[in-house]
Amino acid sequence: MDPFELEEQSDTKSKSNWFSETNIKLLTAVLALIAVVLNLFGRSPKAVWILGSLAGVLLSWAICSWMLSLLRRFGRWRGNRRYVAKEYQNLLRMFERLEMFMSREDTRSFRYLLHNASSYRVDAIDQICASDYLEGWMNCFKLILGNPCHSVTEFLARCREFTTIVTNFNKDYVMKIQPGIEKNTTLPESYIDNFELFRERFGLYLHELEQWLETVTKETATRVSHQEFCQCVPHRSFERVKSFLKGRTVSTRA
Repeated sequence: MDPFELEEQSDTKSKSNWFSETNIKLLTAVLALIAVVLNLFGRSPKAVWILGSLAGVLLSWAICSWMLSLLRRFGRWRGNRRYVAKEYQNLLRMFERLEMFMSREDTRSFRYLLHNASSYRVDAIDQICASDYLEGWMNCFKLILGNPCHSVTEFLARCREFTTIVTNFNKDYVMKIQPGIEKNTTLPESYIDNFELFRERFGLYLHELEQWLETVTKETATRVSHQEFCQCVPHRSFERVKSFLKGRTVSTRA
């Protein structure tokens, strides 16, 4: 991908057709041709000098316009690289926090709580444990995150895949288990309390993630084309799981 491929469309639209770079070059060539013809026939040396000077001015104008456009493109490319380098660290941190929710060793993680409660034969838990596909997906995405990311479009695409993982974790794991636990009467209250603590922590995480994604989408919308933005825009809103506390007082922190 050409690092200078993202040009401001407003620059092109603001120029009139008459003063376009193509027309300037054409006019310069015409003036130069007239000067050569006049010189060959030995007529009006003053006119030849004037036409040559005009051709030189127009050619200089075309060169300066091209160099200015090149400098602008370089400035945008450099600014995009700096922006991606800064925000990519936030993406890595958000992914690391999601890994903590899916850890097998962290006693507060969803996966740890899930497998502890699996001995009580909750149907929803059995279904999730039998089709636990997210760990492999996250491992593959972690390898992708280990590679450098330079362009805004590539950064947006990775944000989109990450938020798709979060959406699937929220929908196919956390929200799927809640109705089953609510209906189950054999699961000890201590287990339910642990799931509720997880829900609160995960709710805060989703809130922070949504706030960060809102700033990302607003900023990147000005740095890429509309088509690229629409193709790669990440998910920015996540549904919240209901409380695990059944009929007890529901915490309002999440």
